[in-house]
Amino acid sequence: MKGRKNMAKKIGLVGIYFPGAYDALHENVPEGFELVDALSPEAYGNLADCEYLISRLDIDPDIINHTPNVKFWQRWGAGFDHVDLKAWGERGIPIATCPGVNSGIVAELAIMLMLAGYRNLLQINRQLRAGHWPRTEYFGRSFMIKGKTVGVLGLGHIGKKVAALATAFGANVISVKGNYEETFELSKKAIDKWGWYNRNAAINPYLSEGKKTVSIEIAEQLDWKMPDYLAISVGDGCTIAGVWKGLKDLYAIGFIDKLPRLISAQAEGCHPINRAIAENKPWEPMEENTLADSIAVGVPRNADKALMAIRESNGIVVNVTDEEIMAAQKLLGTTCGVFGEPAGVTGTAGVKKLCEQGVLGENDTVVSVVTGNGLKDVANAIKFCGEPMSLPNDLDLLVEEFDKRGIKTEA
Repeated sequence: MKGRKNMAKKIGLVGIYFPGAYDALHENVPEGFELVDALSPEAYGNLADCEYLISRLDIDPDIINHTPNVKFWQRWGAGFDHVDLKAWGERGIPIATCPGVNSGIVAELAIMLMLAGYRNLLQINRQLRAGHWPRTEYFGRSFMIKGKTVGVLGLGHIGKKVAALATAFGANVISVKGNYEETFELSKKAIDKWGWYNRNAAINPYLSEGKKTVSIEIAEQLDWKMPDYLAISVGDGCTIAGVWKGLKDLYAIGFIDKLPRLISAQAEGCHPINRAIAENKPWEPMEENTLADSIAVGVPRNADKALMAIRESNGIVVNVTDEEIMAAQKLLGTTCGVFGEPAGVTGTAGVKKLCEQGVLGENDTVVSVVTGNGLKDVANAIKFCGEPMSLPNDLDLLVEEFDKRGIKTEA
């Protein structure tokens, strides 16, 4: 038994776990594996012989220097927060996440915020804490979700659960059959007709303010040292406009000492904003011919703000084909473990193209923002990367298929 223990493959357990999860992990270690605790940076020395990592919450970046034998890293969460993807990618270490694991929690939070807003919860809480009971102040100003109409733009993991929960509360949930322009127009007509709250891009100023947090996150993660360029995929123009506003705010208050040049990346099949920059003309509507549906916006609603941001930053525009977009998706997946949707990786496709054209040099520093998860469009990923192998439970057939495809495996 002792000999088997020594031969067991070691899995490093890193981060902070609530007691139930910690106990469950230790109780369910598969045969042939050993779980090694390294819950704090002081214990990272225990990871030297580990071939696998499981981590939860933020971990010290120095962990990479304590894990020379790691072959695979599983994050307990949906994102790649505080992970040096470049460093781990250079080592060829795949990093997996748990997409959708938080979708239920986030969807419930969305419903909670709806309820809090409808029932004036924050205002009433403040008044009660101050010793005042607003028994009648909110008559006629408190509402139910039942009977209200909820529009969900993007039926991914979270969107589907928000729709399901809203339906359970008695809301009328609408998913529009049509493209982005048709969805936008219908919502605008409904807002005008019934006086609904308008959160659409270019109309609601909170949208650009929300996108500013991208700038803050980038600055914080880079220790407030700005790159030379910041690449963003552009559709409506809301994100690039909001990011530029955030950068200017940080610069104005002295948190950063320079402003990066923006790179506006759009699809060849739909690039009205980039065309306006290239031709130095006002933007005009354009047909939507790209598989990157989240940026297939022929009538961008934040075009003026986006154009101002690109011009103020002395920015660069680049258009990429659908093939270049899907190649970037595969590149990010195989080198960084990041699975972005086509629209989300268009910025990276643009950076790659500019490097190949010599516009960006080897000494330039560039941040490329991946704006959407690949699970929003799995069909195109399969289409371009190929269907998975489908075989019966037969090892000989598996070996034969590997040989046909030239797949090398370690003994």
